[in-house]
Amino acid sequence: MAKEEIEVVKSGVFRLSFPHLVKPTSIQGSDLRFQATALYAKDDPNLTRLKKIVYAAVIDKYGSKAKIPKKFRYPFLDGDQEDWDGYEGTTFIRLKSKNKPGCVDRGNNLITLDSEIESMLYAGCFCQATITAFVYDMPESKGISFWMRNIQKVRDGEQFSGSTKPADEEFDDLGEDDSAPITTEGSDDGDIDDIM
Repeated sequence: MAKEEIEVVKSGVFRLSFPHLVKPTSIQGSDLRFQATALYAKDDPNLTRLKKIVYAAVIDKYGSKAKIPKKFRYPFLDGDQEDWDGYEGTTFIRLKSKNKPGCVDRGNNLITLDSEIESMLYAGCFCQATITAFVYDMPESKGISFWMRNIQKVRDGEQFSGSTKPADEEFDDLGEDDSAPITTEGSDDGDIDDIM
């Protein structure tokens, strides 16, 4: 696969979503990668800067706007088209890495323990990353994306729920007596043999 890279830049502060910073993962059958999704408000000036970087990389690859292939894929995605917590009113980009990204805290101290990375860099906190734009040019797919090199936690944020309801709305107070029976909702109608 032919690739054209440009210089490493800072992403600007974004809200972190779907972090896979400890173990690589595959999305929709893709190669295993360390990944993270960066959410920006649609009026965030960092988006303008990143779009200029992307445009420069594409022109550097193809020479002119007229030569950019049809159905060329750009990395900026509309959060309003998704049903995930925190995506409304955002533009998001997916960051990938073949290698495990280095992680640091606000004080620029390395976070080396996997358990600390998972607890500190959670979905909903705010981060910045060092990233590299790259053009991919394959027969079946052409576009531009971002490699992630390292990531820094900037500040805490409200953690994304990943659920339609908070846990305390789906359960009841069970009281102090742990020997009491726990009832569950459901229908007693019919014979289980009829449907199994």
